Amino acid sequence: MDAVCRQLDVLAVEVLELMQEQLRVKAQLSEAMKDGCLNLAKARYISGNTSISTLQLPCGEQDVSAQAKVSLQDGQLQLVRTVPADIGQLDGGAEEVERAVDPLQWFGVLVPRNLRQAQSSFRGALEWAVDAANVQLRLHRCQDQYQQLLKVKLELASAQ
Repeated sequence: MDAVCRQLDVLAVEVLELMQEQLRVKAQLSEAMKDGCLNLAKARYISGNTSISTLQLPCGEQDVSAQAKVSLQDGQLQLVRTVPADIGQLDGGAEEVERAVDPLQWFGVLVPRNLRQAQSSFRGALEWAVDAANVQLRLHRCQDQYQQLLKVKLELASAQ
């Protein structure tokens, strides 16, 4: 009974620490999203609202593929950067691959610095979102363990 109570205490502390980490990660995610949106708004203001809009997005003929995907490995979510298969056939090396994959090129060659900063902020937000999901998974696991140990404790208490 004593060992179960100690394990419950350890899990309770771990749950509280994970809750604190979850708040920290979500605050970072919120900050990255806010920065991205503000930089995007600044870029639209500088370039004019028609030069950075949905009209520049590829449609129909052009293939658009994800630059990152989330995969589940060993019970953890991981962000995997991807490069489309047809990009691998380019001869120009890494620089040409980056140019071919970079969605900022949809908005012209000389895009505002704020648009690049917005892209960077949104990429960071994606990483924070994966981190937040991982913390949430760990939190749920700890809570499940806590509930199981609590049932064991109640069974032991009722047996005495």
